[in-house]
Amino acid sequence: MASAEENDFILEDWECWMKKWLLDPNTAILDETQFRIDLFDTTNHFIIEVPIGSLDADEIMIKKEGSTLLIELSLFLINQHRIREIDFPFCLKNHQVFAKFQPQKVEIYIEKIKRNKPASDNIRIQGIHEDE
Repeated sequence: MASAEENDFILEDWECWMKKWLLDPNTAILDETQFRIDLFDTTNHFIIEVPIGSLDADEIMIKKEGSTLLIELSLFLINQHRIREIDFPFCLKNHQVFAKFQPQKVEIYIEKIKRNKPASDNIRIQGIHEDE
């Protein structure tokens, strides 16, 4: 089990946050007006799944700002930007975040274990679309 210094989130806080996020009517509104996101909780990571349709990796920007994860989809064909901000109940600064590009979706992984030094704020997307 991780020590308090390694792990800066409290399970009860996370469960309360998750319940509030799921019941928040703004979540459903943003799913409809911006883009849908799904949250998953695994042993080692929090995972955010973003359906992206036929977007390319260069049309997706992911960035950490304090306890907020910003996800921006740039729909070049229709000259439109869609943004989701996800506020976590802990600071993301020392948590490694990485994203995997897959056909029709991007999976964003947030490590649960806090690192000793800050991880990058700009998230690079790994992988390529199968059609390429």
